Amino acid sequence: MPLVQYDNFIWILVACHALNANRISKIVFATQEEEPLPEYEGIQTMAVQDSELLDRLQTELDNGQWIVDLDLDYFFDADGKDLIYGPDQIEEICSVIRNHLHRGHISALTIALSPSCSGEWPKAVEVCELVCETLGLNFPVNHLRERI
Repeated sequence: MPLVQYDNFIWILVACHALNANRISKIVFATQEEEPLPEYEGIQTMAVQDSELLDRLQTELDNGQWIVDLDLDYFFDADGKDLIYGPDQIEEICSVIRNHLHRGHISALTIALSPSCSGEWPKAVEVCELVCETLGLNFPVNHLRERI
C-alpha cells in the first residue's frame, strides 16, 4: 500500500503539524461539497465558495508558504461525469497558481486526477494536460494516455 494516497495525505500534514511545533496554521478548502469542514487542533480551517475562488487564491497565496493540492474533480459536477468549468476558467485558476508557484509562495504542489470523480481516465487526463500546460509543468501526460 502506498504511503501517500488520495485519502490520507491531509492526515500526514496534520501529524507533521503536531510534531513540528505548529508549522501549519491554516487549511483552506475550495470544494463543491456542502459538508462541514474537518477541525484540527491549532489549525484554522476555512471554506472558499466558487464565486470567491480567484480572489481568495490570490489573497491567501500572497501570505506565507503553501502546500497546494489541486484536485481535478473540483472542475467536475457532483456526479463526476461532466465538466462544470470551461477551459478558460480552468486556465484562469491555474494561472493564479502558476504565478504564485514561480514567486516561491507554493512549497509543494500536488495534482490529483481522481478519475472516478473526473469523468474517468480520458477526461481526467485531458484536464490534467490543460492544467499542466497552464502551470508550465513538464508532466508526462502522454505516458498516462498510453495506459488508458
